[in-house]
Order: sequence, then C-alpha cells, then structure tokens
Amino acid sequence: MAISFGKKPAKPEAEETPWEGKPTEAIAAAKEAAKAHTKPAPKPQEQASSGGILKRGTAAKETFDREEAKAEARAATNNIRFWIDDGKDATITFLDGDLDADGMLDIPYYFEHNLQIGGRYGNHFACIQESEPCPICEGGDNPSYVGLLTIIDHRSYKSKAGKEFSNQVRLFVAKRQTIKQLQKLAEKRGGLAGCTFDASRTGSQSAAVGNMFDFTEKTPLATLKKQYSTKEMIAEPMNYEDIVAAITFTAEELRNTHGFGSLRPPVGSEADDEAPAKTSKYKGKL
Repeated sequence: MAISFGKKPAKPEAEETPWEGKPTEAIAAAKEAAKAHTKPAPKPQEQASSGGILKRGTAAKETFDREEAKAEARAATNNIRFWIDDGKDATITFLDGDLDADGMLDIPYYFEHNLQIGGRYGNHFACIQESEPCPICEGGDNPSYVGLLTIIDHRSYKSKAGKEFSNQVRLFVAKRQTIKQLQKLAEKRGGLAGCTFDASRTGSQSAAVGNMFDFTEKTPLATLKKQYSTKEMIAEPMNYEDIVAAITFTAEELRNTHGFGSLRPPVGSEADDEAPAKTSKYKGKL
C-alpha cells in the first residue's frame, strides 16, 4: 500500500464508478462505527495470556467485527460523495444550505485529509489536530477545511449489473474556494436549500464538485422530499455527525491500525521521555 503526500495529480477525489448502494445504508454503517469507537475494551480474562496482544474467542470476534464495521462505514461514506469528472456537467439540487442570522451559510465544517492509497485519491480521514496530535499531519499531509451539504444528483447511472440509478442523494463536500462561491450564490437566492444548479467542472485542477454553478430554479423542500424520496432513500439532509464519525479515528488507531505518523510518540507523552529519536520510516509513503 502506498500513501503519497506529494503534489496531487489531476484526479477526481472519489472512486470513478457510480455507487450502487443506498445513502441510508451508509449512514446506518456509520452509526455502527460510531458506536464501536465508544465500546469498552475486552476484559483481560477474555484475551490470551500473552499480555493482551493476541486475542481469541469472544475478544477476537468483537475486535474483528468492530474493525470490519469501521472499514465498511468509511468506504460507504467515501462512496456517497458527489464529484464531477473533468470536462463534465451535472444537475444538482441542494437540500440544505440556509443562511444564518449573520447571513452566512449555516452548514457544518471540519478538517479532513484526502490521501492517495494504492495510486488513487478518495481515501478520507477526519483530522484530529484540534483534540490530539494528528499522525497524518505528522506524516506531512496538510488537511483541508471543508463544509458539508446534501444534494440530489440528477444524473443517471447504470450499475455493472445493468440497473439504472438517478436522482440520488449525495454528500457535497466543499473546500474553501467553493464555499466562497456558494456563499455568494446563497446570498442571491436567499439560501441554497431547494436551489437547482447546472454544475460544471472546467479543468482537471478545479474542484471535484465543480467550479461553475448556473442557477435554474428553486423548489420548496417539502415538494422535493415528496418527489424524490423512495423506500430506500429519503430526500433530506444527511446526518453529518454519523458520517464524520465513520472516518474519525483516535491517534492510537491511526498509528497502530492504519500505520500513519512518526515512529516517535507525541512530544510530552510519557513514552516520549524514554523513546529514542526516530523519524517516520516511510517519509511520506507507506
């Protein structure tokens, strides 16, 4: 597995195949991952007698299931993201993005890493720098400050099995330059919620969600929910807390499970006082 922190090539930020699942399933998986983060560690007697390193029986199965849930949830939340290929267009409708009392977009923000693994970008991890030292930052990758919205992607897709999908609810992840554009659009339209735009991506270095947005119409949210909701999908804003929880890991998990960060413990930690001076063995690659 290779992780590169160098200059990013001109590639979209997500997998280049339409996702065949359902947003509601992704959110359910994210909730399971969030629960797993707070689940207590197995009791000592449930682990093998080798200092807790090896696990057997119930402890082994619980750990395996917990790691599987986290991996599936992270993959699901990555795959429900909206993006546009270079030179392509898409018609989208925002399901949130109202203005607050100060006239600013009322949406959630957080810091995020987008890593290249196996030669492909679209591997997203929440940055934990504001709560504890972030191992991914230690490896040399700078996180992006992004805002989250929910849209209906009116494009049509065909799965490998030949099934057609259209009007899918997607996660719209906007970086700072895109947020500036959306802010101006929202000011003109009294908020983004219910607004439909023809979005275009006009260059390989432009935002994966598009860099041109032409307004077409504004529809009441109640009408959109009634028109586009199905048994599998509700046309309403996603649960962002659960989605971000699925890609949020502790520093210990990022180091020990995912292999990020320096080999030396964080400065000021108890282990740091005794640890030999070492640098990251992968120097930007893993």
